[in-house]
Amino acid sequence: MHDNFQLKRDAGLSYRCIETVIDMNEGGYSNDPLDRGGETMFGITKAVAVAHGYLGEMRDMPRHVAVEIYNVTYWNPMFDYLPPAVAFNLLDARVNHGVPRATKALQEIVGEDQDGIFGEKTFNSLIKYDQNAFILAFCLKRIYLYSLCITARDHANGWNNRIIKNLKHTGHMIGNGLMHGVMKLFEVKT
Repeated sequence: MHDNFQLKRDAGLSYRCIETVIDMNEGGYSNDPLDRGGETMFGITKAVAVAHGYLGEMRDMPRHVAVEIYNVTYWNPMFDYLPPAVAFNLLDARVNHGVPRATKALQEIVGEDQDGIFGEKTFNSLIKYDQNAFILAFCLKRIYLYSLCITARDHANGWNNRIIKNLKHTGHMIGNGLMHGVMKLFEVKT
């Protein structure tokens, strides 16, 4: 991100990224028997909701409760200083893979010790990366992580579609040639 990185805080970035992850990838209520997370609403599992004090029926959980849980659990305040496309991809991975696993994947890419903690050291290594190269490497790493899951056979299409949607969305966010080229790879010919 060295070419297009500016250390400037975007206070509204968390809300925009959270809303996009919910609308684009998580949706509303789900209770897939093949999903080890069990009941979810807006991508929040019942266990996570209860840990944050929500005791109602999952299908009735208000969106604002989910947004607050995203802010507290999955968003890191340092993301406010990252390019929006990078912050969006990191948030989506933390929701989908869990915070430690997503952070370790990031740390592997940027060459840091994989302790699962997104701190200053990881942040400083990340901002040295070209955002296009990072996003592509991170999405490929996520596909690899999916292949290791016990339920990969049952969920592979959905997970891979999630990454494709993320790459398309990222291409629109960045608006440059490399990401547009990646987007073209996933266009459906009619």
